[in-house]
Amino acid sequence: GPSAALMCYTKLKKLAPSAPLYADTHPFQKLYEKWLGTSYDGTKDGTWPEGLVYILNSQGCGNWRKDLYAPNDAVQAIEYFVGTREGLGPTIDVSPVIVGVNWDGSTASHWVCIDTVRSFLGSTYATICDPWDADVHVQSMTRGKPFVYTAAEQFHVDFWGSHFKYEQPSTGRVREWPIIHLTS
Repeated sequence: GPSAALMCYTKLKKLAPSAPLYADTHPFQKLYEKWLGTSYDGTKDGTWPEGLVYILNSQGCGNWRKDLYAPNDAVQAIEYFVGTREGLGPTIDVSPVIVGVNWDGSTASHWVCIDTVRSFLGSTYATICDPWDADVHVQSMTRGKPFVYTAAEQFHVDFWGSHFKYEQPSTGRVREWPIIHLTS
């Protein structure tokens, strides 16, 4: 969770020379612990969306809130908050969101950051930044259908050594967790 918040913060502050940029999630974990009122171990403890909103609102990167959406409305909400761009190419100005997905066949859940939505050749694609494997996952999504995230090994370049990877594709979808987004 705090890693997804760090991803959003970094995407918003990357061009602000005076913004502190963090090399790890430690400061964001400490903010989450402050909100939680106790110690936090992200490998064992669940992460509440209100704590992620607290982290982002404390960083001077806009006003954040969480909203719950029905599974079939999540794609439209993601498109609305992130914005949809036509075609391919780099995007500098983004409005990222954090999406909570419940893993299929499990009681576990996961937070991911979506920083761009593209419309290309009649399909819509989300760019999903996964803090667990540090990969960018690009996958299609369709309005009126549930947002389904398929976590699987992607093409990547890793300059930092070994990284976590999904041993087999795992799928999760928006069911019980909100979308955390900037307010207008």
